Amino acid sequence: MENTYRDVNIGAANEFARLADRFGVDVWQAIALANLHPRVEILRPGPGVGGHCIGVDPWFLVEAAPDSARLIRAARQVNDAQPAYCVELVERASAGCKASGSPPWA
Repeated sequence: MENTYRDVNIGAANEFARLADRFGVDVWQAIALANLHPRVEILRPGPGVGGHCIGVDPWFLVEAAPDSARLIRAARQVNDAQPAYCVELVERASAGCKASGSPPWA
């Protein structure tokens, strides 16, 4: 349950990042503002989940009770797709640098 809870929270952060990207919002600022609330602690989005267990353990629950683990399945799908999404972000940034003729660090 601990690994699954963490995975779901990471999935929420990653999905917030995707939504922010779509709506042109700075995800880091949005999370910082949301985290000002005393009962909110949104994690930082990233390229997926770290370690072996967090990415595997939730699938055991999904497999054992697919009809009752819909949120867990959705979080796993978001996090499993996150590395490819991060590659897409890098490709977009790289294309923008090529178009402007500037390196990304300039």
